[in-house]
Amino acid sequence: MFDSRLDYQRLSILAADEPEATVLTELREYHRVGGRHVVVTIGSLQQPFQLFVPDADSDAGQAILRLLDNRYIADEPDHPRHSYAYAYVRGTLKLFDGKPEIVVRATGQISDDPPS
Repeated sequence: MFDSRLDYQRLSILAADEPEATVLTELREYHRVGGRHVVVTIGSLQQPFQLFVPDADSDAGQAILRLLDNRYIADEPDHPRHSYAYAYVRGTLKLFDGKPEIVVRATGQISDDPPS
């Protein structure tokens, strides 16, 4: 298990081999990229770890976005989608543009609880 901020350098190195990993990470905001894709960021420029949802328009993708909206990234009146929470995220660790990310394809990959 890793921490997206404390273990950022190690995650960057490990991601080259695309292992399965569990990462405790902040979930700050998300935005669409390239049409159907969504990137969830942690709000750090120094440690730009992210989650990648490859098909946000699918049923599974929509369920992931609802989970993020309802549980982890609550709207605030003055700052929509800029509140945050922490979660354990499990999935394939990859590099995108030299930055580590986990690909999220199902809601079961995101949890309040650490793996047992």
